[in-house]
Amino acid sequence: MFGKDRLLREGAEAQALVLDKRVYAAGVQSNEATSCRYELRVKFQDGTTSEISRRVWHRRLAGFQVGDLVPVRYDTDDRSKVEIDEPKLVARDEAAEKAAREQAIERGEQALEGSGSGSQGDASESFREEAAAFREQAAEFREQAAHFAERSAEPGANMEALQAIMRAKAAGDEAEVERLKAELKRKTGES
Repeated sequence: MFGKDRLLREGAEAQALVLDKRVYAAGVQSNEATSCRYELRVKFQDGTTSEISRRVWHRRLAGFQVGDLVPVRYDTDDRSKVEIDEPKLVARDEAAEKAAREQAIERGEQALEGSGSGSQGDASESFREEAAAFREQAAEFREQAAHFAERSAEPGANMEALQAIMRAKAAGDEAEVERLKAELKRKTGES
């Protein structure tokens, strides 16, 4: 007979399939489950299966979804004693954290080495220039739209045309913008 701690240290390893999950508590901001009940199908080492229900109370344990495989440990003498293998999950999470940290440091070191060449500085400067040009273009367009609206003999019809131009501009369709501008100029008698 195994207790839970001994079962998690010495029990036989197996996998369980999550058949159903009922969430009882979740984080307020993250909405991640922190307490739930699983319906699991455990596949033992000899190939036989058994369905069990387990309640868990930790985000790490409650993060599985229907269809996921969960590592478990069981007592070979009493297969009703099955526990989700939290130590294995902790080790897996720590290894993933370590790998992510190492990758982040590697990316940072590459960026640090590349920062001396000025390539990132050039890219951000180019972006700033493009953004400034876009702001100027938008201001010019607003002025033109106001000018057309003032000179318009048919305010309603021209307002629709201006809205169509703004939609084409927002969609990035420069050809349509130019076509609509030319049409509007023709209608208002401006050359």
